[in-house]
Amino acid sequence: LYAFLLTVVLLLVLWFGGVLRASAVMDRIFSLVSAGMAISLIFSLMLFLCPIRTPSSAHVTYDNTAKRLLKFALGESMDPRLGIIDIKHFVMVRIGFIGWAMMDLNYLLTAVEMKNWSLSLLLVVVFQLIYILDFLIDE
Repeated sequence: LYAFLLTVVLLLVLWFGGVLRASAVMDRIFSLVSAGMAISLIFSLMLFLCPIRTPSSAHVTYDNTAKRLLKFALGESMDPRLGIIDIKHFVMVRIGFIGWAMMDLNYLLTAVEMKNWSLSLLLVVVFQLIYILDFLIDE
């Protein structure tokens, strides 16, 4: 939760300070999404081919009919850890949810820069931020 709030404050300070232009980030959205997908795929393949086995990590048992794709998607280990870091939680929360919130805010700031924001865009961003905040508080 604190990482999320700090990231939001940092983004807004940089934008209000004129250091960051939201439209410059949106110009590179395809590159950002492609890089994120590539990193996710590489990371997933590494965890699938070389699963991290720790004593505290429960392993998923599959029946013999489980497909390889299902096994890849669900993962070998329930809580793979590197030291004290739960990898699945880190990737889903820190990168996934906080990244999602940053992209939402960036879309809104881009619309404000271009002076074409609308109430519907504002409501979508606010409701998605409420959902993300609720997840971070309750998780």
